[in-house]
Amino acid sequence: MNARTTLGFDLTEATTWLAGRDERLKELIGATQGFQLVLDDARSPYEALLQSIAYQSISGKAAATIFARVCALGTNGIPSPQEMLALRTATLRKAGLSGAKILAVKDLARKTIAGVVPTLQEARTMSDEELVERLTSVRGIGVWSDRDSADAVNSDPQFAEFNDKITPLLAGPSERVELKLLHAYAK
Repeated sequence: MNARTTLGFDLTEATTWLAGRDERLKELIGATQGFQLVLDDARSPYEALLQSIAYQSISGKAAATIFARVCALGTNGIPSPQEMLALRTATLRKAGLSGAKILAVKDLARKTIAGVVPTLQEARTMSDEELVERLTSVRGIGVWSDRDSADAVNSDPQFAEFNDKITPLLAGPSERVELKLLHAYAK
């Protein structure tokens, strides 16, 4: 299996392009181990969104601490949707989740069990529109609504040049890397 079929783009081509754009980056790329993606360990949409909800609107260090506490509540790391529904509100509050985030993670768990939130394999076969529609039905999950920030990033000349080079390499349904179109937020 080559990089194109596992990643949706040619990793060697992308790395070579990046190294050719910046001498310091070239040195770093040359000095580091090659990137390897283990798809068997890829997070499910449920896991990715649960983490996104926990990290929303707080500093990275605080979010990491809270998310680690939430993970400790699960039998095998991240609580399964069934385990999440069984957790009491007081337990999740003690872990550091706000009331709004608790409502969001419980709704995420319910909708994952109901099949509204797809598996990673199902998500890869869906159109962006269908994926967005299904995931935004979950409390606390929405499309990035801060247009000013999105426009600022998209109008940056370096980002635009990078995006112009990388976008053609991303072909087919695998171009969505763990739901890149979505931004979780606690409503």
